[in-house]
Amino acid sequence: MSPGRVSLYVGLVAVLLVKVEGQTCNAWNMCGTGFVLKAGAAGIGCGAAPLTTCSNAVCCDATCDNAGWGGCGVGFTNRVGTSSIVCGADATSCSASLCCLVTCNSGLWAGCTTGFTNKPSLATITCGATASACSTTTCCDVTCDNSGWLGCTIGFRDKAKNTAITCGSTAAACTTTTCCDVTCDNSAFSCPAGYTSKSALNT
Repeated sequence: MSPGRVSLYVGLVAVLLVKVEGQTCNAWNMCGTGFVLKAGAAGIGCGAAPLTTCSNAVCCDATCDNAGWGGCGVGFTNRVGTSSIVCGADATSCSASLCCLVTCNSGLWAGCTTGFTNKPSLATITCGATASACSTTTCCDVTCDNSGWLGCTIGFRDKAKNTAITCGSTAAACTTTTCCDVTCDNSAFSCPAGYTSKSALNT
């Protein structure tokens, strides 16, 4: 084959390759926000140049950041990387189970029990994929009426409304200072000369 014919042949092959590539979604690659190229986009044909039949509907799948679905509601938060989580052909395929994680303010779990109170900012605390992942440890702080601490000793009594006084994440964080008031029978106090102790000093 002469050099001229070889050059012409190579040129024709190049043109054909460009045309074939131009007929695929992979070459078009213009999915809008909330969409990503379908798997196998290189093999999905969508018309010759100027690629007029290529579109989101033909070439793309919806992702969890698609504006066409309602998004994560109360009690849920977005999973990390929503723009890369594929829902399906359109936004109707997106769902909370696919795109969201449960937070501590979800009404799907029982909540904090006696001796505990809600941690601050429940809506920002993530449990996991389902409400069963929410727990006292994750979502609650210990209060002064928690059975895990020994309580006020001699010379002290429970502060008023101790059920609303937060110690911290564990009962070990509860202390006499946090949870108790001093009473008259406290060892650090005694009546001065000329006075005598009242009855019921521990009240």
